[in-house]
Amino acid sequence: MAQNLSSIIIEIKKAEEVNKKNRSKSRKTNPKLNRLIKYLKEIHKTIGDYDTLLFFIEPKGRNDASYEKEFALFLKESKKNSKYCPTFTYPEIENLEVKDINNVILKLNKIRKKVKKECTDNNITEIVFELLEVAEAKVNFLKELKLGNLEKAFEYSKIVYGDIENDLCLKVKEAYEKKIEFLKNGLKKSKLEKTLEKNKFNAQEIKKYFDLALTKTELKYSGYKVVISDNVSNIKIGDNSPKYDHPVVLIPRNREVNGVVLLQLIAHEIGRHATTNFYHKKQGFVGEIGRGWNIFNEGMAKKSEIEIKKIMLGSLCADSEINFSIYYVLAIEKIKDGWNFAKVYRYIFKLNYKEKLFKNRCHKFKNKSTKNNCKIKSKKEAIEITKKICLRVFRGFDPKKGYMYFPKDKVYFEGKMKISELEKVESNKKIDKYLHLSKVDPKFIPFLIKIGAYTYEKNWEKAKNIATQIWIDYKRVFINKKSI
Repeated sequence: MAQNLSSIIIEIKKAEEVNKKNRSKSRKTNPKLNRLIKYLKEIHKTIGDYDTLLFFIEPKGRNDASYEKEFALFLKESKKNSKYCPTFTYPEIENLEVKDINNVILKLNKIRKKVKKECTDNNITEIVFELLEVAEAKVNFLKELKLGNLEKAFEYSKIVYGDIENDLCLKVKEAYEKKIEFLKNGLKKSKLEKTLEKNKFNAQEIKKYFDLALTKTELKYSGYKVVISDNVSNIKIGDNSPKYDHPVVLIPRNREVNGVVLLQLIAHEIGRHATTNFYHKKQGFVGEIGRGWNIFNEGMAKKSEIEIKKIMLGSLCADSEINFSIYYVLAIEKIKDGWNFAKVYRYIFKLNYKEKLFKNRCHKFKNKSTKNNCKIKSKKEAIEITKKICLRVFRGFDPKKGYMYFPKDKVYFEGKMKISELEKVESNKKIDKYLHLSKVDPKFIPFLIKIGAYTYEKNWEKAKNIATQIWIDYKRVFINKKSI
């Protein structure tokens, strides 16, 4: 990985040298860039609704019951029958029309033929052909889910998001053991961290601070609105949502976080994702560029989380605190081995419960009642995390069957791993800068520089500072919960 990134950096330097002569050119007079943007818009317009559906896909239980009710039933029934699995439904997918999807596939093929005929620039055609391949895989994934051809859908999902590799699984297992060891040793928490962890923020308060973060930079002009939603299980950033005519930050109504997590969410969702979306769009681009963009995008977001935690807590923050992203890969690995929902749930719960016991310092309590209360708290936390993991990795597939999974969420740990590799590379700031500016696979960055993209380089630092500014300016709020 490091060697590949080094090669990309060399290509970036060459591209920047070539592009120096064209810096004064207006975007209006840049036919290459305008042509690429035209193709991007055509692809985005063609698959827009389906791309959005794929992003917002949420399961329900049987008879249109909520996922929460279905999961509660699973917990109850699995006590009597260890092989009991929930039943997932996907109303949005079930309501799709196959003929409409086939029309989209035909339109994408027409775009491919047009590019072959009229475009002679290899930098543009290589980008566009990869985007077309991914776009076709996305709509075919939804089509095969609709038709009930889960095996075919699974193959298309791997084209879009890739698959887990043995190397990634080994690194995740190492990370888990390292995390447990870190929690066992239990570095003493500062008074500040203890205070921040005790302060709880509900959905309304999260919304308030997200709104505040949006006003800290140019994002206040972006049209983003923070919305509390009953239809999402996780915080989501969306430029295009099925229900809104403006970019949104969706917050689950029942979400509650502590002060440390709140700052990390601001760094991750606003400081990284919303800001990147804004600059990407400002440059005229729509949709992501390249299939590997999401890995690095999430890696940079995880890096932002670590940076803000170090600002808050100094040396008491350790990189071995890897959040729950490791569990996505561990769950996918077991599904790949043929495990169904019930087995995966018990496996992830066991690992997560062990983590929570150490994190909550249950083994340190001498009083039996206090220790039991700590175990009850740890169990409750482990159930919530395990539920979230299983919800996401089984999206679209039959939880009774093994080997089929939704591979997207592997990108959180994979991205952090790749960003760690990037940081070892000399002159990594070259890629770092462009990754902050766009939703782009690093391999395509030299191509974009050559055709005159990236006219907002001077502003990229703002993307990293939102959560830091919130923390510095509003310490008293997070500590004392005073009104803003």
